[in-house]
Amino acid sequence: MTIYTIPEFEQYYHQWKRTQMQPRFHDTLPIERFNLNKKKVVKKRKTELTTNHLDLPVNNILQHKETKDAFNTNKFTDLIIAYLKSVHNCNSARRISSEGRYRPGVGFLKGTHTGMEDIQALIKGKLFAIEVKSPTDRMSDEQKKRKAAVESDGGHYIIATSFEQVQSDLLSILK
Repeated sequence: MTIYTIPEFEQYYHQWKRTQMQPRFHDTLPIERFNLNKKKVVKKRKTELTTNHLDLPVNNILQHKETKDAFNTNKFTDLIIAYLKSVHNCNSARRISSEGRYRPGVGFLKGTHTGMEDIQALIKGKLFAIEVKSPTDRMSDEQKKRKAAVESDGGHYIIATSFEQVQSDLLSILK
């Protein structure tokens, strides 16, 4: 199997999705782009409400919003699941949601499954637990315990930091 770059995989995935649908809808399918960069707000915009010479309210900008590029782990997770489904014919690949939630009047409730991996997949009878991390992130203690538990039960735990690394790790295990 080949290791794809992201633009090559976008083309492959587009062709694969076309085979999954009826021919009369082929022209309506846009190419899905997996852009792994997003803008992260560093400083919020500060404004002050004043009046102009006609006594009308005006927002004066004291400080402009500042953003920086950040790694989009959400899109990266979508990219890995699309890769597993299209290239490895894995119908069991799914995202595991373990974050908490906000309830009005109560506040933020912590998730019940802390430390769970981001993606679980079963490929050729082997369990793959994939933790998606940006290049600067580190694993928490709960995630390290989960990794040890998955590996002690015979599963494979992959820490995904780049698309090429995920592909090479999967291919080396599946050989």
